[in-house]
Amino acid sequence: MKFFKIVFSALFFCALTATTSAQCPTCTPDANCTSADGFPTICPQELPAAVAGVYYEQYLTFFLPATVVDPDTELEATLNEVYIASVTGMPYGMSFSINDPDATYYPSQGENLGCATICGTPILEGVYDIVITVNVLAVVFGFEVPQTQQFIFTFVVEPGEVGNATFTMSGGPAGCGELTVNCNGLINAAPSVTAWSWNFGNGQTSDLQSPGNITFDQAGEYTISLTTTISDYTLSAISVSGLNDNWSGDVDDFFSDSDTFFVLYDGDGNAVYTSGTVDNNNTPSWSGFSVILNNPPYSITFTDDDDITGDDNLGTATISVTEGGTVFSAGNGTTGISTVGLVVSSTFNDSEVVTVFPMPDPEFNVIGNVLSYTDPELTGFIWFRNGVALENELSSSLTLTEGGQYSCQVTNVYGCTGYSETYLYCPEITPVYDEETQTVSVDPVFDSYQWYYNGLPVNGATENTIDATQPGNYMVELSTDYGCETDSEVITVTVGVDENNSALLSFYPNPANNVLNIQWFGTDRTQASIHNMSGQQVLRFILTPGTLNQVDVSGLSAGVYFIQEEVDGITKRQKLVIR
Repeated sequence: MKFFKIVFSALFFCALTATTSAQCPTCTPDANCTSADGFPTICPQELPAAVAGVYYEQYLTFFLPATVVDPDTELEATLNEVYIASVTGMPYGMSFSINDPDATYYPSQGENLGCATICGTPILEGVYDIVITVNVLAVVFGFEVPQTQQFIFTFVVEPGEVGNATFTMSGGPAGCGELTVNCNGLINAAPSVTAWSWNFGNGQTSDLQSPGNITFDQAGEYTISLTTTISDYTLSAISVSGLNDNWSGDVDDFFSDSDTFFVLYDGDGNAVYTSGTVDNNNTPSWSGFSVILNNPPYSITFTDDDDITGDDNLGTATISVTEGGTVFSAGNGTTGISTVGLVVSSTFNDSEVVTVFPMPDPEFNVIGNVLSYTDPELTGFIWFRNGVALENELSSSLTLTEGGQYSCQVTNVYGCTGYSETYLYCPEITPVYDEETQTVSVDPVFDSYQWYYNGLPVNGATENTIDATQPGNYMVELSTDYGCETDSEVITVTVGVDENNSALLSFYPNPANNVLNIQWFGTDRTQASIHNMSGQQVLRFILTPGTLNQVDVSGLSAGVYFIQEEVDGITKRQKLVIR
């Protein structure tokens, strides 16, 4: 009935809650949830999509009226009891809780509102087929009418992005059979030197900030880790191998060598470091200091420190910001070596776990006309015939009753879905003889027919029925648009063969294939014969009374025949089958 189906569809989210534990926050029904047409409804009527790796929470209210009226037939039904039997195919990581722990509702007793909370963190992106089984006990015309219905609904989990302080990862955190993620480092402290060291847990590593797509093609759990290191170029030593002579000739330096110090300037011309003075030394050196070179280019100016006269400029050189010792020259005779080191200033470590769930084995077992699965990790089944889902065929096995191309969509406990190959089933076809119309027929569900009579095709016999006024063997060759090409069983029509049980001979075996043993109960020798179903004599022999007569029938083709004898001028016949 139409109104039952409407009721069942509206109870979708009730069904979702029936098989889960109370892990979500408690809900309160929305008293404003109702329907204009008086049918059950859900508020809101559409769920927002979830995002993989992101916590999801949604409150739902369902409205269950005491009675429903089918608008087409005006038939009224009272809803006494609504029971949510089962639900399969939910996204991995999702949970539900409801305000009725036994999942049973009594609308006719005033229980017209219920609520549910959907929550959790879905792991796998995808469009999920959720199978719900609902039992409803309604009263129609004073009779209780139980109804059970299964429905398939969809729930969308969109792709998500996992992140932490140092990197983001799109495409995870889980996949079925194979998972591809794209990682991107978030820290780049340029002009300081930033280094990235990735380990993806599957044997792959990278030193790029954004290493691109990384594929995990085996089921398992993998830890993606990133170590981000920030280092600075640091000036730690200056040694002068020669000074120009601008310092000489001053009163201060008349009896001694140069008193030298240097000033370091950054790219903006700011003095960032001034050294101490090395007295009376024309090859001075400085060490034990540390100046971060994070604003190049850098220049260094050397000066002779004089107390009486003015200081002497000994030249300016450019400092190379590269690791190691580098020769510099002021261009006027002042030369030396600057020593720059790379010093780690900060280190950051983060990791994320990704999971590749195993794909289900979608291949079913075939025993006779039954297709079935026995894997306990498979939880969802949707069977198809010729590409169309079969209504209410959602169990682990399917009995085939009509020909077609069959397949199955299976889902395992992790929410991974696989699709079987198609299985072509061509059932045995048995023609039926109608004695009243003297016709042989098969069901009119095939695309082509070709009838045969006694092994030969009959011209023009290309419908599902053939006239069978003549005794003999009939069969039909059939084909379908889904690939079956099959021959029916042979039906033997014995019209016109008058079997007489008062015959004076008996024979065995029947069916026979080599030798036929015949007992003749008459008083004198007699002649007997074997005829085919067209009445043509194919074998004639003499029978002797009081002995076992053996007749060689190995030369006869397989089929149906009859043995004919003459007794007191009366022809008597018995059916014989040759294999």
